[in-house]
Amino acid sequence: MYIRLMAVVVLVLALLSGGCGPRVAEAPSAPLPPAGAGGTPTGATGPGLTGQLTVAVPCGLAMVYKEVRTLFQERNPGVKFKETVENIGPMTKAVRDGKLHPDLFISLGDKEIAELLDAGKVEGKPTPFLRQDMQLCVQLGNPLGIKSLEDLAKPEVKTVAVCDPMLTIGEAGQKTLEAAGVWEKLEKQGKVVRPGQPMEAKQLVIDKRADATFIYSACANENWKEGDPERTVIGKADVVLTVPQELYGGMFGVVALLKDAPNAELAKQFIAFLLSPEAQEAVTKWGYGKVEAEAG
Repeated sequence: MYIRLMAVVVLVLALLSGGCGPRVAEAPSAPLPPAGAGGTPTGATGPGLTGQLTVAVPCGLAMVYKEVRTLFQERNPGVKFKETVENIGPMTKAVRDGKLHPDLFISLGDKEIAELLDAGKVEGKPTPFLRQDMQLCVQLGNPLGIKSLEDLAKPEVKTVAVCDPMLTIGEAGQKTLEAAGVWEKLEKQGKVVRPGQPMEAKQLVIDKRADATFIYSACANENWKEGDPERTVIGKADVVLTVPQELYGGMFGVVALLKDAPNAELAKQFIAFLLSPEAQEAVTKWGYGKVEAEAG
């Protein structure tokens, strides 16, 4: 009896000891929420779906993805997820070059996924599933007193980081400054630098190597302080302006089914769930906006 008991203990400890290193790209799904009274996850309906879904997720949308994934698993405990969480640039290249074969590709916006569309990697049309607002971010304490887009042209402002135009936020930032009538002034004054990643642009301001940049508004969401402390700007930089969407046309996080997806039907079910009222409510927790009917 004692030997049997010890064997069970060893087996349980072995099952609980799994984990992943700090820089492992492919991460296992998080544990499911506590089960309801009948042994079925709370909110589950029917027998649910089964199978494994592989998803490529950019770092900037990882928290909201995990939130919605957990809700999906509550209703479909037979579904397992395998994610690659990576910077959007290298992840896009890996899919384009056939080194990564997920069912779904989640993109920060239209510009990032255009490369896969041009390469013929996407099945059908990408689906917008959340709205991304854009904010003007400055050094902590706002030492130069920047309050408007026009203030960026002041002599004391030396450097403005606007991401590469091949990124959604880079294109939106340039459009915004053009609409405000200050883009040409900044270029003539030699103030514009064009980082290749949103995280790089934020870090330039945080490190006081740039005076201002544009960020996704989710970076200043309170929940990011605990959920994604590396990427939040709270306590590291200040937000002085939420940019009116009419200046740049709006931005949307999108999800795309890839051609030859290993589990295409299950992937379509997850896309549909991303647009459900419950999932749309969840995206607001992380500082994103719900998708309006015209966005689809």
